[in-house]
Amino acid sequence: MNSKKIFLLSLVIIGVLAINSIALADTSVLSLSPSSASKTAGTPFNVSLQINPAGNNVCVVKGTLDLNNLSCQSINITSDVMAQKTPTCSSPSFILGIPKCSTVAQSLFTMSVKGIKAGQGTLALAGIKVIGAGTDIASSSQGGTYNITVIPTEPTKTTTTEITATQPTQSTIQPLSPTNQQQDQQNNIPENYGTAALTTNSSNLINYFWIIFGIIAVLVAGYSIYYFRSRKEQI
Repeated sequence: MNSKKIFLLSLVIIGVLAINSIALADTSVLSLSPSSASKTAGTPFNVSLQINPAGNNVCVVKGTLDLNNLSCQSINITSDVMAQKTPTCSSPSFILGIPKCSTVAQSLFTMSVKGIKAGQGTLALAGIKVIGAGTDIASSSQGGTYNITVIPTEPTKTTTTEITATQPTQSTIQPLSPTNQQQDQQNNIPENYGTAALTTNSSNLINYFWIIFGIIAVLVAGYSIYYFRSRKEQI
């Protein structure tokens, strides 16, 4: 077999192996977990960025996070990942390397976010690029969509005033002593007492006058009768 045939046979074998490797390798996926959730506005929650090599040997992952109606609180890189460009809340772009590359799914970093207002909050991945051992790997990305709800308000507490019916206090009435009775009678003298007393005294004087007048009239009449009878007997 000449060298030309050997070269052609080698190309065929390499092509077959390349086709087999392409057929066996799927598209790597860069995704956020959880990809959907319902959260309260202003309450922080964690989202993890994960890479699934899908049989590929992944060495480097590049991309940028795009937040909508979400506020970034912090970003923490996974311990077994090396950051060539570390993402921050002010600049959420990243270039992350996996030492010795990897064909196993793993988390790259965890991001703490919170909803700004009620509505839909999204976390998208842009400019994604997955690199293997010197070659680019076909990849796709899956962002996150989150339902942001309003902060529940506590029901207004109505203060109920309880009115307690109190029984009237029964006071013990102490009998008045004679001295107290006199003082009470003196203190309770009516305003027209003087006028009434004067009228009563005047009436009593008039009655006494007529009684005395009647007695005198009887005495005078008796004496007159006695006098005239004595004169008549003497005559």
